[in-house]
Amino acid sequence: MIKRTLYIESPAFLHTIKNQLVVEPEEKKDGEKPKTIPIEDIGIIILDNDRINVSKSLLAKLQEHNAALVVTTKNTCL
Repeated sequence: MIKRTLYIESPAFLHTIKNQLVVEPEEKKDGEKPKTIPIEDIGIIILDNDRINVSKSLLAKLQEHNAALVVTTKNTCL
């Protein structure tokens, strides 16, 4: 099975409920529900924002399913 690559660039809180990745945006619109994705479908998650929070339980679940987590940093020159 082909695994999914997720790219997250907006501030959010990532956690897990019942083997699902739950992505809750920092700024929710009225009536907006969090997005969920089965963890077993994930191959790579790329986090491209300093204000993304990830729960420890999600990290453990990703490790169990051999998913990669890539965290980018913004390099600034002074």
